[in-house]
Amino acid sequence: LWIEEFTGEIAFIDTKTGDSLFSNPYDVAAGYNWASASTKQRLLSQLAVTYEENGVEKTMYSYTEAALRGQIHFKNIKNGLRVEYTVGELQTTRLVPRMISKNRFESMILDNIPDGTYKDRLLSFYTLYDAFDPSLTETNVKEIQAAFPITKQFAVYVCDPGIVSKELQNLETTIKAYCPTYTFEEMEQDHADCDYVSTDKAPANFQMAIEYTFTENGLAARIPANGIQFDESRFVLKSITMLPYMGCGNSQNTGYTFIPDGSGTLIRFEDVYGTNYNVAGQMYGADYAYHNISGQHSETMRMPVFGVVEDRKEAAADNNGPNRGNSSSSSSSTTKRGYLAIITEGDSMANLMSEHGGKVHSYNNVYASFNPRPSDTYNLADSISVGTNASWTVTTDRKYSGSYTINYVLLTDDSKAAAANIDDYYECSYVGMAAAYRDYLEQNNIITKLSADDVKDNVPLYLETFGSIKTTERVLSFPVTVDTPLTTFDDIETIYNELSAEGISNINFRLTGSYNGGLDNTYPAKLSWVKELGGKSGFKDLLKSGNENSFGVYPDFDFAYMKTSDWFDGVSEKRDLVKSIDDRYMSKREYDAAMQSFESDYALAISSSAYEYFYEKFDKDYSKYDPKAISVSTLGSDLNSDFD
Repeated sequence: LWIEEFTGEIAFIDTKTGDSLFSNPYDVAAGYNWASASTKQRLLSQLAVTYEENGVEKTMYSYTEAALRGQIHFKNIKNGLRVEYTVGELQTTRLVPRMISKNRFESMILDNIPDGTYKDRLLSFYTLYDAFDPSLTETNVKEIQAAFPITKQFAVYVCDPGIVSKELQNLETTIKAYCPTYTFEEMEQDHADCDYVSTDKAPANFQMAIEYTFTENGLAARIPANGIQFDESRFVLKSITMLPYMGCGNSQNTGYTFIPDGSGTLIRFEDVYGTNYNVAGQMYGADYAYHNISGQHSETMRMPVFGVVEDRKEAAADNNGPNRGNSSSSSSSTTKRGYLAIITEGDSMANLMSEHGGKVHSYNNVYASFNPRPSDTYNLADSISVGTNASWTVTTDRKYSGSYTINYVLLTDDSKAAAANIDDYYECSYVGMAAAYRDYLEQNNIITKLSADDVKDNVPLYLETFGSIKTTERVLSFPVTVDTPLTTFDDIETIYNELSAEGISNINFRLTGSYNGGLDNTYPAKLSWVKELGGKSGFKDLLKSGNENSFGVYPDFDFAYMKTSDWFDGVSEKRDLVKSIDDRYMSKREYDAAMQSFESDYALAISSSAYEYFYEKFDKDYSKYDPKAISVSTLGSDLNSDFD
C-alpha cells in the first residue's frame, strides 16, 4: 500500500502479479487529458462532501478543501492505514478589521499598501463614517450616529457586512503581505475601541477519516460514520462520496464500467466516448417511506457491487512500486486491469453512479455516495391548502452510527497470472467479477454451494398461477361482489399432468392470490384459502399431489404490503404501518409510463419491525398443512424505511 502524503492518494499493488489499484487517476497531468484546473482538483480528491446551509446545497472536494490547506494526516493502524481529513476551512477569524478608527486604519494599514489594484480593492470594501465632516447635514449626522454610536467620539471605517469568505481571504492576504505590524491583537483592540462585537460564524468544515486495511482478496476502505464531526446546528450533511475515482479507466483505452441495475449493465468506454454519460441508481430500489421518489423508470439495483475493466497500454516496469508513467520506458504491452467493489456496510444508504467524463475529463469511473442522515422533500399542497406550490424538507433526528465500508477485489490479466504462476485468480472481466462476488457471499455464509445431490439433471420450470379476482355479479337484480377463480387448485394439478405427459418434470408452481380474498387480499396475519379455488381441502389435496408427484407448491404471501383491510384482520395501522418522516402512512407506488411519475397503488407498507410478529401468527395456521415451501417475493424485492 503506497501513500502520497500531500494529496492523500493511495496505490494498492499486488506484488505477485503487478496488478495495481489507484485511488485517483495517476496520469491526470498527461497531455491528452483535457480537464480544466478545477476538474483536475476534483479528480485528485478521495472525498466529496455535499452539505446544506440555509437551504443552499454545496459540495466540497478533499483535494481543494483538505490537501491544499494541509489538512490531511496519517496514522498507522492494525493491518493498514488511517487517513484523516478536515474538509473545509478551519480558521474562524480573518485578519480583516470590521470596524476601525479612521486614524489607525490610515496609519497602520492604508499608508503601507502601495497605490494600485490591492489598495483599490481594499478600499472598495470599506466605507468611511465621519460625523464631524462639515459637509454633512444635521440629518446625515444623526443617521450615522444612530447606526454607529462610536462616531460621536471619532470617525471609523466599516467593512462591508455582506463580504463573502473568498474576499475576506483576499483582503487578509493583502494586509498580511503589506502590514506586518498589524496583528490579531491589534485588530481585537480596534474592535474593542469601537465597541464592535464580532458576529463571524465558523466556516463549514467536516472531519472524517478513511481507513484502508488489507483483506484476503484485496483492500477494504472504511469511513466510520460515528467519527464524522461538523456543526450540526448550522449544516445538514447530505451525502459523502467515497473514493469516486478509484480504479477509473481512461477514455483513450477500451473497457467498461459495471453497475448492478437489473441483471447488470456494462457501459463501454468506446460507446460513450466524448459524451458526458452518467447512470445513477439507489441501492435496492425505491424506498416507499419517502415522498420524494425519482420520477423516471429504472431497473432496481439488487446487489451492492460495481467495478471497472480496462484494456490498458502499460510501459515495462518492475513491480516494486506504482508506475507513475515513466516516459523513458522503451517497450509497452496491452494488458487488462480491473476491480470489483463490494459495499459491505452502509449499502442500504448508498447511491451508485457510473460517470463518464466525455468533454469534461477523460476518465470513466463508478462510485458510491452515502447518505448519513435521511431527509425527504414533498409538496405542502399535498397535505394542507396553500395558494402556490411550496416544498418542505424534513431530516430525520436519527443518524447512522455504523460504518461505510467498500471491499475492493483486484482482477488479474491471464498473461500476468501465467507469468506469476498463479492458478487461483479472478479473470479480468465481468465473469471474474461475478465469481469474486459469489465467493464473497459463500465465504460469509450468505449463500451455500449446492452439492450434486441438491441438483437434478433437468432444469426446473417455474410457473406462476393467479388465483381469484373480485368481479361484480347481479343476484336478484342487486350487484354483488364475488371471488371469480382464474386458476383453481384442481387446474394446477391438470397443468402438471399435461406437462408431465409431454416429458416435462421438475416443475414448481408459485400460487399468487390464493388466500384471504385472492389477488386483492388482506394481510396474511390470518390465513383463509379462497373457497372458489378449492378452499382448505383443495389446498391440502394439492400439497398431497405435489408430494406424491414431486412438483413444488409455493403459495406467495405478501408480508411487505397490506393491499386491503377488513374488520379484525389483525393489523393495527398505528402499530404496524410504515410512517414517513412527517408521520404519515405510506403506500407502494408504481411507475406510470403515461404520467411519467410514480403513482400510488394504495397498498400500505408494513414496517419491517412487524414482520416477525406477523410471521409467528401466520405460521400457526400455515404449519397445520405440513407445507414444504413458501414464496415471500416482496421480502426479496422491496426494502422500506420506517420513521415511526
